[in-house]
Amino acid sequence: MKNEALTIDKQPLAGGKLSTWIKLLIENRFKISLPYLPRAIYISMLSGITAPFRFIEERKYKEEIAEQEPEPVFIIGHFRSGTTYLHYLMGHDINMSYVSTFETMVPCNFLFFSNFFKNLLSSSLPETRPMDDVRMAADYPYEEEYGIANLSPYSFYHDWYFPRRMREYFNKYVLFKDKSLAEKWKRVYSYLLKKLFIKKAREEFYLKIPQIQQG
Repeated sequence: MKNEALTIDKQPLAGGKLSTWIKLLIENRFKISLPYLPRAIYISMLSGITAPFRFIEERKYKEEIAEQEPEPVFIIGHFRSGTTYLHYLMGHDINMSYVSTFETMVPCNFLFFSNFFKNLLSSSLPETRPMDDVRMAADYPYEEEYGIANLSPYSFYHDWYFPRRMREYFNKYVLFKDKSLAEKWKRVYSYLLKKLFIKKAREEFYLKIPQIQQG
């Protein structure tokens, strides 16, 4: 049986910002179990190599991003309840758009030099998702929380990398007990949607499982 710890190229965080990865390492005091060091090295290497492209994209589209006003439609549901199937079906609506796997996994590099990064991601994606055997592809709809996790430390998905702090990440980025973190999360989310609006040139999006705040 293949040792999953040695499967280093299927890491969503590898497509994110180097600063996000560094902040997570500091926050978790660089506590990485020895079998998973190859994964950590892979994330560090790839996020570092792609940093210049992210810088160019951010500078090139900064003003245009700030001007966007997307109007999303939210799909809210519990994990394993069929939201992915519904998302796939609704993604066929030619009048609306969705966030793709590529755009969530590589949220910093889908405007500039995008074909290169899309091909790079496609080569590392499994044919099906490991948790439910649903088909995967770079152009398929995906949930934007991955994009937030790759853009910032403000995501509960980071508990996949540091499971010892799972409850803490849940309290911070699902329950949002600290309202200041909720505002930071909102800013990152808004930034991601504005970037997508530039690329899609559509007025509305289908978005899946966002962290909706109460109050």
